[in-house]
Amino acid sequence: MRWDELYGLDTGPPCHWQTFLRLCEFGVLSRWDVPDVHDGYDLTEAGRDILEELTATERSPLVSLAAGLASDLTANALEAAGQMGREAARATVEEATSQQARILAHELRNKLVPVKEALEIVFRQLTPEQRVGRADKALSLGRQAIADTFQFIDATAHLAEGLNRPQEWFGLGQALDDAVRLGRNGRTDAVVTVSALLRDFDLHANRERFVFAIANLVRNAIQSASDRPTVQFELEAGTDSYSLLVDDAGPGVAPAELDRIFEPGYTGRPGGTGLGLEIVRQTVERDLLGAITCEKSPLGGARFRISVPTRRLKPRTDGPEKGR
Repeated sequence: MRWDELYGLDTGPPCHWQTFLRLCEFGVLSRWDVPDVHDGYDLTEAGRDILEELTATERSPLVSLAAGLASDLTANALEAAGQMGREAARATVEEATSQQARILAHELRNKLVPVKEALEIVFRQLTPEQRVGRADKALSLGRQAIADTFQFIDATAHLAEGLNRPQEWFGLGQALDDAVRLGRNGRTDAVVTVSALLRDFDLHANRERFVFAIANLVRNAIQSASDRPTVQFELEAGTDSYSLLVDDAGPGVAPAELDRIFEPGYTGRPGGTGLGLEIVRQTVERDLLGAITCEKSPLGGARFRISVPTRRLKPRTDGPEKGR
């Protein structure tokens, strides 16, 4: 039995060469080489008996086993191909998202530069007498708001660079510090506490996406507070998971809305986009392989419970981080 005789020199065998090698290992085929042509294979006596049984009308245990193994191998191959396709598509989307975020940050900065320069010109043209009172306060607030916006844009652009990076182990405490700085957006009056225990752990995820997600929770807590904003981060240990607790002292979430707040488009405040909590949920479920829920906080506001499997969160081996 030679492939050049059966199919022609340019055609070759109709299935993968590894299949024939495996059949040779099982004693179904014997292999021989012919110079300048494809390999040849002979059917052994044992192989003939097996093939006769496989092609018989009656299903024997061997036939059922062979059919099951073939089905399993096919399913595994299709699943692997589908997973590779999904991962490739996801990587493409993440790269596009990262690029769009960088472009958006660049455009926002360009639009704000003339506003900042105009405010400075107005401020310099005012006399000392005119700067006293409401005008001075309004201009100072405007300048501070623009400075805070520039800081936010710079942080966003920096984080966007790493949105499509591979997942890695990183210090949880310092990542939370970065998220708090991004989420504050200049609100120095907010009281944010990160438990010292959190600095004893490393997390496995995309760091930039995690920081973005937690910054959304901090920003929501600060924006919803009518008085001095308060946010606390704690860690609870479970049997096979940890819970990162994010508490605030704001107005909280109505019990009837608890199941809806992570839906696309849901917002609890005027002018909200309804995207922030959806981004948080996607990051927790996809990157951390965890889950997020909302409940009433002991502080009086909302408590976001982020459950993370222990394989994604582990104690640090080189000692606790230092707070920033």
